[in-house]
Amino acid sequence: SILGCGWLGLPLAQHFVAKGYRLKASTTSESRLKELRSIKVVPFIVNLSSLSSFALPRDIGKIQVGR
Repeated sequence: SILGCGWLGLPLAQHFVAKGYRLKASTTSESRLKELRSIKVVPFIVNLSSLSSFALPRDIGKIQVGR
């Protein structure tokens, strides 16, 4: 499964389908379902607005990368 078939997920899905893998992939767009089916991916909708809660770690602003 691929979570999100946007700018990165769609080419990734195409790559794996070309290698013979069977994939499921999510999208937030009803209009993308037909496109995903056309490349032999089993699509499903993810509705992010229906999540009851989503939280980032409290210290997310303090994370330093590369130190």
